[in-house]
Amino acid sequence: MTKQPTNVVTCSVGSDSLLRGAFYAAENAWHFLEDAVLLFKNRRYSNALVLATYCLEDVGRTSIYLQHRKNGDAPTVKSLTEECRKHAFNLEQAKFPVSVCLSSGGEPPIPGSAEERELFERLSAKRQRLEKDAPTKAKERRFGALYVAPLEDGVRWNRPQLATREDADFWIGTAYVAYLFMRGRVLSTASAEELDQAFWGSEQRQPKLPEPDWDILSLDSIQETQCHA
Repeated sequence: MTKQPTNVVTCSVGSDSLLRGAFYAAENAWHFLEDAVLLFKNRRYSNALVLATYCLEDVGRTSIYLQHRKNGDAPTVKSLTEECRKHAFNLEQAKFPVSVCLSSGGEPPIPGSAEERELFERLSAKRQRLEKDAPTKAKERRFGALYVAPLEDGVRWNRPQLATREDADFWIGTAYVAYLFMRGRVLSTASAEELDQAFWGSEQRQPKLPEPDWDILSLDSIQETQCHA
């Protein structure tokens, strides 16, 4: 009987390989973020927005690889590829930050009062709704910043070039915070010995994961350059 060739997609992705994948995904997230800021500086707001959401997606991929490693899993190449195939799922795993506030008139509630507990519950419920909707919103905004398509009335058209500075600012800021949190998690996930073992003999050295040297909280201060066609 002729021996059938091994199907490579059934190969397992072990702990060392998952650790390398997490570093590579975090490195890729950084490059997306860095390029998003460069595009923002040059007033390419739609493309800056797109790259910021891709940064978030690679933050999500990083989280997936780390979680499998933490669980002691050894997923196959096929199962891991299938798991990361859906953009929305990757964005969900990024668990990017959502801020909430409730406008109100009058004095803040008294600490420890029923009114304070009620306010906390309302804020928590609002945060949960926003966090649940955030991945879908990110995906929709990316498509809106990528493609020309007719709107519901059949007359107007979506134009990526109309993405605003505020839109790009928001998503770059979100990606910035998500990357920083994930960077810290990746750098603390393994000991020096484990890292040596994971990257020993690898075709690539352990990637550097830079910390941004610009203040994302004040993108308005970024000096934009005028682009010429």
